[in-house]
Amino acid sequence: MRPRTPQPATSLRLAKAGHLLAVVTCAWLSAPLYIYAQEAQAAQEAQGAGHAADPCGPQAQQHTLAQLQAHTQRCQQHPDWLAHLGQRLNEAGQYAEAADHLERALLLAPTHLGAAFAYAVALAGNGDLASAVQLLAQLSTRPDLPATQRQQLVNAQQRMAAGQATALAPPAPDWQTRASAGLRWGYDNNLLGAPRLSSLTLTLPGGDVTLPLDTASQPQPGAFQRADARLQATHTQASGRRTELALALQHRHTPAAPGASTTQAEALAETLPATTGSWASASASQLHTQGGTRYHSTGLASGWAWAWPHTTCQPRLGAEWQSRQLTSNPVLSSHYQGLLASVACHRSAHGPAWQPTHWAISLRHGPDHPTQPERPGGTQRTTSLRATAQWAQWTAEAELTHTRDSSGYSPLLSNNLVRQSTRGLLRLEHTHPLHHWLPGLQAQLGVEVYAQRANLAIFKVNSTSVFAGLRKQW
Repeated sequence: MRPRTPQPATSLRLAKAGHLLAVVTCAWLSAPLYIYAQEAQAAQEAQGAGHAADPCGPQAQQHTLAQLQAHTQRCQQHPDWLAHLGQRLNEAGQYAEAADHLERALLLAPTHLGAAFAYAVALAGNGDLASAVQLLAQLSTRPDLPATQRQQLVNAQQRMAAGQATALAPPAPDWQTRASAGLRWGYDNNLLGAPRLSSLTLTLPGGDVTLPLDTASQPQPGAFQRADARLQATHTQASGRRTELALALQHRHTPAAPGASTTQAEALAETLPATTGSWASASASQLHTQGGTRYHSTGLASGWAWAWPHTTCQPRLGAEWQSRQLTSNPVLSSHYQGLLASVACHRSAHGPAWQPTHWAISLRHGPDHPTQPERPGGTQRTTSLRATAQWAQWTAEAELTHTRDSSGYSPLLSNNLVRQSTRGLLRLEHTHPLHHWLPGLQAQLGVEVYAQRANLAIFKVNSTSVFAGLRKQW
């Protein structure tokens, strides 16, 4: 969904990114921009000098990229202006930022042909070649597409279908990188994730005994500050297969409950086909808390992905394995094996404005085996459903997980009842661009709700946090 005329500099950048899209569309993407420039000039002449000072008007064609970014806040409701800014950012190789503006342009004007073409270029520049190709295929069916451009696109698609994609492919691609860093301030009504209990009943041979719980074991509300950084690198082959690497580091400081302060690091490597083929991933994570918890995990997953005909979706099926080591309490360590099914989609060129630009659903199921037989509850069976949706300025995430032990948790709790628990997470976040202050800067505002229900009272937990923050992208 984006417009833009890859000028020679733009084509070179996309060639370095290894995107066949840049070669296929270089000639016919120029027409929407030329048409836009003509319309802009005509509109400017019709409006007269009285409107010449409007930074969101047609004269924006003459502005530098820095001047355009300075007016981002003022021109957020002008789809033509947003499309032009996205095109200019594509030319500068700033594909991630271009995508943000072009998605907003398409929310305001879903049929904007220029924004749609430029969006395809930004998708390719970000390494999402599969989505870019699918989007261009949809655009080729639009009745308002000039006949010459439609025929050029059809010819290119025929050449690719005939197996000549490698002949059109650019030289070996470089890695494309994206980085971000953020600061967040918030309030959590349960920093330690403690159960909301004032007492606990134990089942002893001589009868039940109810003991009061110390206030230190009960929920503690308070403020928190969080800093995080993320680096992502994408390599796209001539065939469209992508290799993605991601590193993330996060630290949360909780002055009211020092034991809840955490430091977390994650790494992910994944290879994905452009449309249909095998996929695989490897991951690792570590979590340290100031209270003494030391946890790390490693995982492998693989399976098959394919393009869903006549849609913008890519389903996946596969299996995964994880080693989960709690070094601060080894008896709770385990290893997990399970199956997963997922589908990821993006909004089509003709999709309604209310539809997310990207969304995904995943389902996981499998047993979690203890590494030591002494672990309370034994093997756990886990089923998890997760959904995410992204709009131009909103992100929503929901997750529901059900776990059942294979044996009684403890003779002291409800006479060795087999534990069952269901936990849910809901997160909603709004981002607001602050590019007029600093390119790539965003303000964030959000809420996160977590709840766990269980047949053992000690595992009933709920918490709510609200936060505001700033994030910078490069």
